Amino acid sequence: EVVKEMKINGIRFIHERDIPVEMIDATIRGIVEVMDVMGAMGNMPYRYDGHWQGGGHEQDGQLVPFRSVDWYIKSATEIRNGFPKVNAQSVLAYLRKRLEQAPESYMTVLLTKEPLGVTEQSINYVHALGQTGVGIVLSTHMLVYEHITVRAQLIKTIVMHELGHIFGLLTRAYDITDNNGVHCSNICIMRHAGTVVVWKSHTLDRLFLGSFCEECRRDLVANFKTLKP
Repeated sequence: EVVKEMKINGIRFIHERDIPVEMIDATIRGIVEVMDVMGAMGNMPYRYDGHWQGGGHEQDGQLVPFRSVDWYIKSATEIRNGFPKVNAQSVLAYLRKRLEQAPESYMTVLLTKEPLGVTEQSINYVHALGQTGVGIVLSTHMLVYEHITVRAQLIKTIVMHELGHIFGLLTRAYDITDNNGVHCSNICIMRHAGTVVVWKSHTLDRLFLGSFCEECRRDLVANFKTLKP
């Protein structure tokens, strides 16, 4: 899922405390691979900020707005049917507000272990949500029952898929399907996936056949030329 709008100064990756190192490394590898495919390495800044806590992130025992990963997650947490869930749209709204206050800031990839949802009551969980020029929030929660090696490969596929949307893929008029948003119809990580089972299938294809199809790969390169900061 992605909400679109353009302007990217750079990418930073932040995450909650206690995320397994395998998941962190896989997310980094996914970001770097997409940047490499686009020709962005060396041309667009990338920064790993880890479990980010900015200066003065806490005051009188309270989290200061926009100054830490923990504030974004806590502020976006809602109770749904008696259980806490992070509203991905709220996280993106907060990240957008931060960018409005500091336009030079980077687009953010935020990784959480908490269950992730959206405002629409009919949708129980999402794996990730993105907004171009603002960022991506993604969760490991739905992958928790998989072996750590499988989880890592799945999160890499998911972050690459979301970055593909973020960088303007699937505006072409061919080889696409309109399934929960516009997705690729080729053997490609830009196909739609709403369940862990389907993400596993796409991940196997990525490992054995490659990540992006030729059309998406070509479009990524072309799109990056219009997105250079």
